Amino acid sequence: MPETRLPTSDDPAFWKRFWRHVDKDGQVPPHNPELGPCWNWIGAGSTKAAFAYGQIRFAGRLCPAHRIVCHVLVDALGSNDQALHRCDNPRCVRPDHLFRGSQADNIRDCSAKDRIQRQRATWTHCLNGHPFTPENTYKRKDRVARQCRTCRRAAQRRYKAT
Repeated sequence: MPETRLPTSDDPAFWKRFWRHVDKDGQVPPHNPELGPCWNWIGAGSTKAAFAYGQIRFAGRLCPAHRIVCHVLVDALGSNDQALHRCDNPRCVRPDHLFRGSQADNIRDCSAKDRIQRQRATWTHCLNGHPFTPENTYKRKDRVARQCRTCRRAAQRRYKAT
């Protein structure tokens, strides 16, 4: 979060409003059951995606709910720090499911748990809307990832033009 005033643990009005939007009977992470159930944010957030993060308004702006919990109740976050989830549930705000880390830590965590490939394996179309058909899908031998041939060709043409 950019430098901004964040709530403190002694701001009872904010925390009363905050905890009203938390369901403490969430799912137990299947890959890490010893963590216990997630505390899911049921307040505002994007409803367009299952992986949306919860948000709450504070000091006139929307702030990620998990980031506020991590900053106040786990470990103070600097402007370049991220709040990472041990449970891999973006809506979880349970303090012991959160930890502070860098963007590099987040990518390593994501890669170690194979989250990116699992999510992308369900995609039927590339980000530009081209279908992942056998004819339009390029797979490198040294990677699991796949690419849209149409987008790959367009990128190669742009590169050669420069």
